[in-house]
Amino acid sequence: MRSGKRRKLLLIRVTAHCNVLKRDNYLISPDYFGSIREMLQEKYGCPVMVIQGAAGNIAPKYFDSLETPIDARGPQYVRSNTALEDMATVVCEKLSQKIAPIEMADTLSVNMYSKEMFCYADVPSLAAAEKIAEEAKCNCGIDGTAWLEEIRKLHNAGVCSQQEKIEVQYFAIGKWCICGVPYELMVEFSLEPMEKLSNEFFYVNGYTNGCLSYFPTEEEYDKGGYEVYWSILIYYKYFNRVFPFERNSASKLIEFIIRNAPLAGDCL
Repeated sequence: MRSGKRRKLLLIRVTAHCNVLKRDNYLISPDYFGSIREMLQEKYGCPVMVIQGAAGNIAPKYFDSLETPIDARGPQYVRSNTALEDMATVVCEKLSQKIAPIEMADTLSVNMYSKEMFCYADVPSLAAAEKIAEEAKCNCGIDGTAWLEEIRKLHNAGVCSQQEKIEVQYFAIGKWCICGVPYELMVEFSLEPMEKLSNEFFYVNGYTNGCLSYFPTEEEYDKGGYEVYWSILIYYKYFNRVFPFERNSASKLIEFIIRNAPLAGDCL
């Protein structure tokens, strides 16, 4: 540390699912985030906070399971009995290259605020809903009976669309800014604002103060499946919404995030 300054906290953002331990694991564990914290705290002598970025479609390289789940299929994934430590080691090695040149600042401006927007979801026709329920049953063993009954109730009440207010939160320190929403975001939600704002220190995070369903990109929306449709058959009662947001909602959210981002002068 320079001039007697010392680190008080390391805030690490990792954009890979925290699911190295798969469904056949019955241990209570913080997964590889816990291993990262232990390794970095020992090395740098300060508390470490690890947060997960927009990682809805990013799986960890190493996994520990007797099964081969769908998110661990392919030559890029490695089965390992020490997968937690393997993931932590890779992350820590990469981080050490970035942490060493960091300069300590005497003063930094802090800016924190939130903005709100609305997104909308259609209530599907009964025929479309029955088809989705059948697919979910065949592919995942999900029982959509209660979900179908909720859709019938909404149609009988004349409800054809549902809206949801989304809080987008911003926390900026100097040039660095975290933007967060309470959804499981795909990685594209983070990459596009970073590129369009020309700011490599602007990070969009999901899972912020909650998780109100997956939030698919347009490309993912067109694929359908669990993250778009089937999961809602289980969790609709907690989301107060029976269908994913409209297809163009991803673009709307990204545009909203960019439009309300701190100006360059506000983050200096």
